[in-house]
Amino acid sequence: MISDANATNANTNTVNDATRLMDYAQNKLEDERVFDTMQSEKLESLKASIEDIQEAIKMRKQLSDEIVRKFDKAVIDTDNFIIKLHEVDRRSELIRGEQMRIKQKQMDFESKKIEEQVNCWRDVALLKKELREHLQEFRERETRSNMLDSILDGSV
Repeated sequence: MISDANATNANTNTVNDATRLMDYAQNKLEDERVFDTMQSEKLESLKASIEDIQEAIKMRKQLSDEIVRKFDKAVIDTDNFIIKLHEVDRRSELIRGEQMRIKQKQMDFESKKIEEQVNCWRDVALLKKELREHLQEFRERETRSNMLDSILDGSV
């Protein structure tokens, strides 16, 4: 009788141990899935940020090109207007004064164009710095995630 009771207790302990082991394995798998999901979401978020920054760089360059083209067109238009004024009356003090005023406007346009080019360069440089930081973080997280995956795959 004592041996039957011991056998029953041993079987009960074995079943309890097996249940705990199964629960542990299931919890571990669930934890791994949660971790994988979090890592995946963070990597996807970083990818989206990288794509957004790349798009912002592209759009900033396009905007700058458009602004510079408009300044160039304004300079050409004022040049044409000066030529027309010159053809009207070469000796008129009023026309020469107007030509000087228009030439000053042209210089202002050129100055603004250069200012825009410098601003664009600065903006793009800042965006590229941010892009490099995001790329570095993405690569580090991806490497860590792959290492952890290989560690977890080896231990399961």
